[in-house]
Amino acid sequence: MTAWQYRPCDRLLHVPPLHHIHGTVNAILTPLLAGSSIEFMYPCKVDEVWRHFAAHSIGPDGACGNTREVYDIGCRDTRLPITFFNAVPTIWSRMLESYTLLSGLRAPAKEAISSRHLRLNISGSAALPKSIRDGWT
Repeated sequence: MTAWQYRPCDRLLHVPPLHHIHGTVNAILTPLLAGSSIEFMYPCKVDEVWRHFAAHSIGPDGACGNTREVYDIGCRDTRLPITFFNAVPTIWSRMLESYTLLSGLRAPAKEAISSRHLRLNISGSAALPKSIRDGWT
């Protein structure tokens, strides 16, 4: 909790299988002990993950991003941005590859993953190759 500075206001998006010890300890138990919230998306489909990020986009003026266009459910003030994202290297690679295909979702997705909101990207259970890390950055 101290090293990653988990806070009660954090929201973690967890997409790897739960059988990974990293996912269980670092991405479930630790945020729960800190009072953070966790959202699970399994099985992981990168297009749905991007739509989820875009739906949680909060613009510079504090308004929700493209929520109406993404889910057609309207903007909710209670929708907090994702602050932690936990994935394995394969998912990181697929997310990076699919980013160019986002078209209308690219702006809210980019805002959602900006350091203004997403403050910790976790590569669980394996080191993230430098090329993927650099591309994500």
